[in-house]
Amino acid sequence: KPGRTISHTATAATLVCDPITYTVTVGNGGTGTTRNVVVEDRLPDGIETLEGKNIVQYTVPALEPGESKTFSWKAKAMRTGKFMNTADAKADGNLLAKSGAVSTTVTKPVLVLEKTGTKQTYMGRTIAYGLTLRNMGDGEARDVVVTNPLPAGTKFMAATEGGMQDGDVIRWHLGNLAPGATRTFT
Repeated sequence: KPGRTISHTATAATLVCDPITYTVTVGNGGTGTTRNVVVEDRLPDGIETLEGKNIVQYTVPALEPGESKTFSWKAKAMRTGKFMNTADAKADGNLLAKSGAVSTTVTKPVLVLEKTGTKQTYMGRTIAYGLTLRNMGDGEARDVVVTNPLPAGTKFMAATEGGMQDGDVIRWHLGNLAPGATRTFT
């Protein structure tokens, strides 16, 4: 007697700009050969493959008893949110298997940078600029780098938060910025 099993996994949490990895494993848990297995995953609205498709399909001509096949692909989110879906496997003899639901939460950082500073001063005096960076999104901003051009005719003196001169700009490597977090530096 042929049998069928199916399992489905997906990246649990990701940023809108990062790929989502889906994996489906279909197997034969019976004692006979399972023939013409078709695995299908209809991606949820707002998710599509890197090729722009919303349905992924694989065909396995035959699965012997105890044999399984695994398929993986990458997809992208078109928006933020929580996305759930299942995969199906159909085979000859009206065999049908449905996976459990998988879920992916997609978030997005939104960075806002504000700059304040001396608008006018006398030649030879120190000018100070303040920078405030906020993550107004619902996703963590990773490996944040802020650059600020050095105004023409000025000389770099110092910066807080590890800011260093790099040619004609001051560069800060700030690491990660959680949703709702703020960093202030000069």
